Amino acid sequence: MKKIYTALRLNFFFVIFASLFSNSAEASFKYKNTRVASLASDSTGLFVRIAIPTVKRYSCGAPIVIYMEGGWGAAGMLTSMFNMANYGFIVVEFNYPGGGNGAQKSGGIYDNRGPNSMLAARDVVRFALGQTTDKYGKFLGEYTGTKTPLYNNLGIIGGSNGGCNLLSLLGLYRNDLFPVAWVSFFESPIGDGMLTADPGKPFGKTVYINKNNAYNDSTGTYNWDLFKYEKDSVAYKNGSTTIKGLFYFDVNENGVFNRGIDYDLVGRYEAATLGASKKYYYSLQVIQHAYEKGIYPLVTTLNYQPNLIQTQSYWHLRSTEHFIDSFMTTMSNLKVLFMVRDSDHITSSLNHPEVVNAWNQFNDMGCNWFRVNSDKSYIEYIVGSSLPLAPDNNANTIVDNLSIRNMIMP
Repeated sequence: MKKIYTALRLNFFFVIFASLFSNSAEASFKYKNTRVASLASDSTGLFVRIAIPTVKRYSCGAPIVIYMEGGWGAAGMLTSMFNMANYGFIVVEFNYPGGGNGAQKSGGIYDNRGPNSMLAARDVVRFALGQTTDKYGKFLGEYTGTKTPLYNNLGIIGGSNGGCNLLSLLGLYRNDLFPVAWVSFFESPIGDGMLTADPGKPFGKTVYINKNNAYNDSTGTYNWDLFKYEKDSVAYKNGSTTIKGLFYFDVNENGVFNRGIDYDLVGRYEAATLGASKKYYYSLQVIQHAYEKGIYPLVTTLNYQPNLIQTQSYWHLRSTEHFIDSFMTTMSNLKVLFMVRDSDHITSSLNHPEVVNAWNQFNDMGCNWFRVNSDKSYIEYIVGSSLPLAPDNNANTIVDNLSIRNMIMP
């Protein structure tokens, strides 16, 4: 029993690397397609693809992995993730309502990872947990043949923004998704201001960090005394869409926005969806400080500038660290793996505040297994070579703004 438990516990050490850096030359799995009924969809149902391993991971069966795609699109297939089936996992992916093309298109209307998307994800996870059948009355195990699904060893991977969606999913449906055993994040921008890269963002082919006297990467604090607004400066431009009204940190303290010197904050542009008008959403902390400094409410508000209530409502399901408290009360044994490189593709500040945010929240809620990056020996096994610079972190090692710098993957 101890041997089996140890194997189950260590499954997800190398899940991400198994998918992205596998040295297996030939796939050893097959696909099965199905559809899952959901109130988030129309009668077409949600498209689901299952990768079934040729060889199950354990004599008792195959662990299950569900992938939640990053970005903001409606399609949920990242085909390289199916390579995990080479290591004996049953892999489940799905397209959000309205996502996919042709025979893989899911029914329903896409809402940019809003409540409709989370309801769809819940219904797919319940199918993968063996709690419900698909649209055709079949359980997952009826598709996997002799590769018996280990429903008590199901994990969910959130790639980038998919990790934020994962937190929202578990928080909204914590009573429906027991027993999810583990979760894994890949550079997921967890925390207010992370999806908008308030502390630092990639800028072209270089990294543009909110530094100097505006953001302290040793303490994770901003200098809001330098927080400014210019109503006539362009904040966002894409094709025929131009949005003015720029928030920034006045790094050189000259009272005027100097692009490339001062740190211009960015928002999330949402075109009209599900009847809502287009909006440009800065992070919640930015808008809160705008009110505190008397910048908001504006004398003349343009229709794409949301107020505080609209901003809170938008980010509630998208900047989702606040959900950790709610689902950890019912998922106290959940194990957490956070994968991160030295230069994150979204929040590129040196202290990787998205990881620190996640650690603080999970640790405060009594998480008994939190680890930054996979075991070094597993990574070397997957890539097929020695990695002398790879860290070898222990689970439950304290993560803060300084220690994280020695825990990241080169």
